[in-house]
Parts: sequence; structure tokens; C-alpha cells
Amino acid sequence: MSKEEKRAPEVRFEGFHDDWKQRKLGEVVTFYSGLTYSPSNIIPEPGTFVLRSSNVKNGEVVNADDVYVTPNIVNSTNVQVGDIIVVVRNGSRNLIGKHAQIKQPMDNTVIGAFMSGIRSESSNFINALLNTDQFNKEIRKNLGATINQITTGSFKKMKFILTNNKIEQTKIGLFFKQLDDSIALHQEKLSKLQSLKKAALQFLFPKKDEIEPKARFTNFNDIWKQRKLGDVTPLRGGSAFQSSQFKKTGIPIVRISNILSDGFVGGTYAYYQEQKSDEGYVLYDGAIILAMSGATTGKVALLKDRTNKKFYQNQRVGYFTDLGIVDYSFISIVVQSFLFNVQLKTVLVAGAQPNISSKEINDFKFYFPINKKEQAKIGAFFKKLETIILLYQTKLDKLQMLKSALLQKMFI
Repeated sequence: MSKEEKRAPEVRFEGFHDDWKQRKLGEVVTFYSGLTYSPSNIIPEPGTFVLRSSNVKNGEVVNADDVYVTPNIVNSTNVQVGDIIVVVRNGSRNLIGKHAQIKQPMDNTVIGAFMSGIRSESSNFINALLNTDQFNKEIRKNLGATINQITTGSFKKMKFILTNNKIEQTKIGLFFKQLDDSIALHQEKLSKLQSLKKAALQFLFPKKDEIEPKARFTNFNDIWKQRKLGDVTPLRGGSAFQSSQFKKTGIPIVRISNILSDGFVGGTYAYYQEQKSDEGYVLYDGAIILAMSGATTGKVALLKDRTNKKFYQNQRVGYFTDLGIVDYSFISIVVQSFLFNVQLKTVLVAGAQPNISSKEINDFKFYFPINKKEQAKIGAFFKKLETIILLYQTKLDKLQMLKSALLQKMFI
């Protein structure tokens, strides 16, 4: 039976057997429009809070680039708990359809003109519906040819196959709400841990023009000495593997695309036949690598993958070699520090294809503790912190994958 002919999802709660029916969205929810205002209406807080695209992130309402306007110009509906706010016009087509549910009272708060508000007795169910691939398809189908927007008329006419049973809607909606709450909780914990790491980097490393950090571990008083990065961990280039010889199995190749935004190596690997003399480009678990060209130039990542005995290093991927001069766990923190990024900006070659050279990176200067035990202590602290961060990131990824899979099976 084709997907168009289906009248019930693959997975349902026990006790529900009625066919689902196709409905226009405007028949099951109420829409309201946002506030139009001018720059002259914007005032400092307090005032009327205007929710805009920047206030919607990962399905949640957040504080970001907040805007307040003088209350006397407000002629639109105040948001209520359960309302779903949706981006319907934006400079980026990818942001159209981005949405969030109002989960707590927000007095004196409205949505902006480029947003639409949705109100429903089955708010949790509708919010889950807007997370489905079906909604994304409707968005793409109804986007304006020249203007990145969904009109209210088009929004109301979007068609979905839905259950008319309010009890079933409630069960489905509550299930996904609880899943969303768990995802939000893990995201919040992950964000706090990442902020903690950022703060710790500032306190446990010397700032520019300083020779000691603000905070140090107990019983360490030795001086820190400035050294070039290339003297303690020279950056090694990779090999130019031929894509025509990539295999489906073999030794995974770490390419620039495998340097992920979360600071770890992963994603989809290409594979290569194992070579006899591969000492010049082999990588092992724990290697610190750097993107040397492309959109992510300067991005540092840690190879944390014990599923493979070894990896191969592709060209334009740099590897900070472990000479044993400085504790390697400490190196991983140095190349993530603020001072590394400051020096990186001075050598980045702008243009269509940004790039950096090994020589430039090797010339970067940092202060290192001369006491190797202090290096190890600092490295161990951040290693433990990164392990916890990775744990929460993994849990978050699994929850998001579970949600995606269930949305496909519990909706049509």
C-alpha cells in the first residue's frame, strides 16, 4: 500500500484503530498574526517583548538579540502557554518553518510580523506534527518563488492526514512533549558544560601578554615558558589519496569533512586499502587534527574512535604530532584556546578557499608550564570534562535520532 493510501501510522498507542483523515491545517487550528513595528518603536527593556526568528532555537524559545517595543503601539495578540510560533518569512529559506512552543507564561509578549502564531486545544500534537518530514515538504511546496515566505493563506491550506480522536492526539502529543523535554534538558546540560570548558580555558591559560594563568592547581608554582608550537608538536600534513581508489571497507580516511563542529572526528568515512609503509600519514585514537583549508579552516578536532585500529590522514588535514616533549593531553587544550584562535586569524588567507600552512601554525607561540606534571594535571582536567561533554552529546544525538524515527512511524 502506498504512502498516499495509508490511513493509519505504523506505530499507534494501544486501543486506537480508527482511520486517520486528511484535513487542512486551517480546519484544526487557529492562526494569528505578528506585530509590525518600526525602528523608532524599539526601546530598552522593559517594554513589550517581540519574539522573532532569533528567539527560536532547537524547538525552544530562547533569549537572543531580544527586541522590546513601546507598549502603546501593540495591536496584536499576546502569546499564551501552548501557542506555537512559526517563522514564515526570513532572508534564509532554510529558516522558514522553524518553530517553538510557548511552554511558560510570557506576559507582555507578542510575535513579530515575520512570524505566525498557532493556537490549538491539541497543542502538543500539532507541535509534533510540525516536526515531521510531511510539514517540511509542505513548506518547500508552498514557498514563494522570489520571496522566502509562507503566506497565512498557504499555511491554512496545508494538508495532513490526522487522527480526529482527541484522546489519541493527547497521547501522541504528550509522548513527544516528554521526549522534547528530555532533549531540551540534555541540550541545556551540554551547553552549560561547553560554557564551563570555555571559562576554564580562560582561567587556566595565560591571557595575551601574560606569562601565568589566573588560576592554577595546588602545589604548582613553577614558571611558564614561551615556546613555538612547532618545537613541541609540529603539524604534519596528510597524503593525497585518490578518490577513484576509495573502498567500501578498509582503513578509514580522515578528511576535512570528518572534522565536526562539536570538536570531534566523525561522520561518513571514505576507506582505503591498507598500505605497507603508512607511517607518514597514519593516525590513531586520541590524535589531534586541524582543518587546513575549506569552510572549516582552523577547526580543531579530537579523534576519539576505538572502533578502528588506525586511520589515514588525508591532504589538507593537519596532525599535531606527539613528540613526547609536552604532555599530549595538554596540547589538545592549547590548540583549542583563545590565543590559538587569535593567532589563527592573523594567518588565515581569505577568499573562495581559505587555507593555512603548517609553517604558519608551527610558528604560533604559547606559554607552557615547564613542569610536565602540571601539564598532565591540566590536560587530565579537560580530558575528563570533554569525556562528559561527549557523553551528553552522544545521548542528545541518540534522543534526536529516536525522535526522528518515531515521527516517521507515528505520523503519516
